[in-house]
Amino acid sequence: MNVFLIRHGLTDANASNVIQGHQPTPLNDIGRGQAARLADRLASAGPCFDQLISSDLPRAAQTAQAIARACDCPVGYDPIWRERSFGPWEGSERPVDEIWLAAAGESTPPGAESAGAFRDRIITALISLPRKYPQAQAVAVVTHGGPCRLILNLLADGILPTDPASLPPRPVHIANCGILHLQCTGQSLSLRWRVLRVNDVDHLAG
Repeated sequence: MNVFLIRHGLTDANASNVIQGHQPTPLNDIGRGQAARLADRLASAGPCFDQLISSDLPRAAQTAQAIARACDCPVGYDPIWRERSFGPWEGSERPVDEIWLAAAGESTPPGAESAGAFRDRIITALISLPRKYPQAQAVAVVTHGGPCRLILNLLADGILPTDPASLPPRPVHIANCGILHLQCTGQSLSLRWRVLRVNDVDHLAG
């Protein structure tokens, strides 16, 4: 199975380093343009995925809806793919490095979803894809920067086993409307993951 993890388009909060978490922030004009270019690219590639899934938060849902319109496919919304909840930090401006440490589960702000709960939620979301969609050769998931970066960390740390042919994963800033392309082999407890592309944003260059 090929898994395309896609971060949502830009929001005003992204642009001003405001931490969003579960806040219902929408895409801004730039983000809607990014989503449209992403959708055009996926549509031009033909039927490149069998299932389209999205976090139910508006910024992800709006990005997924652009893809659904361009590719003429339905979207399934699942809150398991939400960003980490940051409790009282949500809506506040923070240094970008501090945001990314928290978003990747490397620090826990007071009142936030615990790092362990966030990690377990995202691991469950990822490894359940082959079981939920056993006939699918490719699944696209529109999610958030935190889950994408956490998954890279889990691959780098060996918590998610990697295929020997995989590119060495490394934590990076996850670009808005960037594609993280993973390939999954094996079944059940023997799943292995291969990293094929990180931050593929060729569609945003025109």
